[in-house]
Amino acid sequence: MDYHDKRLSKIAEGYLLQAIFYYQTGDAFCDSLDCRLNNAHWQKDLLYSQLKIGKLCDKHQALLDN
Repeated sequence: MDYHDKRLSKIAEGYLLQAIFYYQTGDAFCDSLDCRLNNAHWQKDLLYSQLKIGKLCDKHQALLDN
């Protein structure tokens, strides 16, 4: 990724979602790599969870729905 990468806005959405979940629940992150709330420490994991998967896991989606 580079500064002008068009995917940055989608990744920023994921970080915003983490902030919202932290504000609402006190917990911002998910251990599952298949969730946008995954706290990726490596770029490959970030690209996977934020772009390839691009959605919440069932647990976090249920929290959002309720």
